[in-house]
Amino acid sequence: MNTNILATCLGLLAASLTASTTVAAADNCAGYTVEVGDRSIIVNDNADEPGHPAIGTCKIGNGMSGTCTYRDRDNDEYTLEWRSVPGAVGRATWEHVGGTGRWTNVRSTGWTRSVMVDRDVKVSRWGGDCTKTTAK
Repeated sequence: MNTNILATCLGLLAASLTASTTVAAADNCAGYTVEVGDRSIIVNDNADEPGHPAIGTCKIGNGMSGTCTYRDRDNDEYTLEWRSVPGAVGRATWEHVGGTGRWTNVRSTGWTRSVMVDRDVKVSRWGGDCTKTTAK
């Protein structure tokens, strides 16, 4: 990764961490994503949670939805689908839709909002229900 892009990512992440970190009362997980082009890094506020950190790629559909597939430190993958919230710029909902290993049959949902955007670098705050209930 280009050193300038990495420095920008780290600067934006540091700035976003000093921004409001309010999450909804019903959330049992929260964190940040840093996206550079189609690459994404996701971190959880709780560093002991599985899937923290994870690196992946994102594909944007029509600009209003997309998917991101991450690989965690244990080499398990999970895929999230997101959809923009109509009329709410920079806000979206997400749903865990598939995965391998520990992420097989996980069904988590939540929200995300952009907190910093600088050219092709975007930092977002996310939260949700990550109870990791497994469908049988």
